[in-house]
Amino acid sequence: MAGQLLKEGRIDQLWLSIIPSLLGKGVRLFQEIPKELQLKLVGTEHWNGIVDLVYEKR
Repeated sequence: MAGQLLKEGRIDQLWLSIIPSLLGKGVRLFQEIPKELQLKLVGTEHWNGIVDLVYEKR
């Protein structure tokens, strides 16, 4: 769902939560984004080992 909204340019702000764990192989977060998205980091938060990153479109 979020990938489709990004593809259509309908998301202005993106929150990513980073939970540290080693998986061996990674999976793409968003599958079908046709072009590079220019993002600007506008905020961070952390709690109990989890980091939230807040991005906005440039």
